Amino acid sequence: MSSQTIRSNSDPVALYQDLPSRWERAADVVVVGYGGAGAVAAVTAHDCGAEVLVLEKQAEAAHTSNTQMSMGVILIPDGVTDAIAVMRVVGRVNVERPESLDISEEVIATWAQYACSNRDWLIKMGAFGFVPMADPGRKADWQGLAAMKVYHLLAANGRPGYGVDLFRFLDGPVRARHIAVHWKSPASGLIRNSKGEVLGVRALQAGRQIAVQARRAVILTCGGFEGDPAAHRTYLSVAPLAVGGNPGNTGDGLRMAQELGADLWHMAAMIGSLKMKFPDFPAAFEENFATGSFIAVDRSGRRFKAENGLIGYSEIWNTMVYDTIRYSWPRIPVHYVFDEKRRRAGPIVFTEFGAAGPLEMYRWSADNSAEVARGWIVRADGLVELAEYLGMDARVLENARTRHELTRLPFTSTVQAPHCPRSHPFLVPGRPRRSRRRSRSVARGSSSATFRRSPLTVRLIENVMKTPVRSFSGSS
Repeated sequence: MSSQTIRSNSDPVALYQDLPSRWERAADVVVVGYGGAGAVAAVTAHDCGAEVLVLEKQAEAAHTSNTQMSMGVILIPDGVTDAIAVMRVVGRVNVERPESLDISEEVIATWAQYACSNRDWLIKMGAFGFVPMADPGRKADWQGLAAMKVYHLLAANGRPGYGVDLFRFLDGPVRARHIAVHWKSPASGLIRNSKGEVLGVRALQAGRQIAVQARRAVILTCGGFEGDPAAHRTYLSVAPLAVGGNPGNTGDGLRMAQELGADLWHMAAMIGSLKMKFPDFPAAFEENFATGSFIAVDRSGRRFKAENGLIGYSEIWNTMVYDTIRYSWPRIPVHYVFDEKRRRAGPIVFTEFGAAGPLEMYRWSADNSAEVARGWIVRADGLVELAEYLGMDARVLENARTRHELTRLPFTSTVQAPHCPRSHPFLVPGRPRRSRRRSRSVARGSSSATFRRSPLTVRLIENVMKTPVRSFSGSS
């Protein structure tokens, strides 16, 4: 499918006038897209007695489904009643307005039933353990929220499994059932007859178009439109957006569904965390500064929120502020400023999952030196030089650093799982003779010669939809 703006073409004549003269392949159920959802759909259809065939656009050796790139966590509510209660809140356009609920009770009830059965289904597939994530620090008092539990699968090495582990687990039952997965076979459209009935799928394979018959159903599990910048501009309320998911998700399934007359729903609904996006790499990276000190500032060099609050899927909303006087987005981009000690402490991105994770779309250097050399991280000899490079007032940037030191408090709540570095406190640089414990116990911060000598910054393209292009940085 083209990567133009998602649009509908429901003219039945255009859709059935060129029915295939023969079917190159056939199955009861054809699944389009092979990520976590595709694997579950294929296994479920097979176990209901259907012959199943899967079409996947990416090559097997370069497969980067969203499931593989994710943290690999699974929602398993404690009970259906609590799940329904929570969805009646989060399904609102405005969670404070009950009348803005925009999901039917039937859909809510069905979702709750299946979400609560996740554990049993996974155990049936061979899961032998679950690792709960720690309390994510939610402060809402919604009924049932405490029952919304999130887990990792227990990996074979005894550690929590991430996205690659989760997909490997889901791929196992597909292989065990000998379900055919056709790689490098992107679907290009649905085939239907004059009655509007779906007969199959057109796909490209080995450079030619083939027709695949679906005797009973076609299931579209080919992702969203994370990889389609044109659709971002059409449907989402801010630009640019940095996408941390699969670059291959270009809205193909949405277009195919629209050709049948399907409507679009909640296209502007976004959740997301801050990501780092660079012009010469297709996917964004998930930041991980929690092993050291940093400040996050807007375009003017001002801090706008406590750094330990810039976390989780609601993070995006901290950046979506529009200045109606200057007609600008002051927090697009966000700049992370950190010192040389933090640079040497370890990667500033997560390497357990995402583009720098086990898929090895990119191997991030252990001390961030390679990224400095690439210009992804900008090095300066002091805050004045850094401010000049970024076009900021140096006094504003210095004030942000000072304000961070003077207002920091001990970090007492866990916001991610214990194995996740984000659960550690965020600290400002301290003098070498000061211990970490002492730095946490005082209200005033210490000055840092290291910070003044060589601050570094990485510019964030601040937002990501789950699941969302332009970039950050100059030369070192």
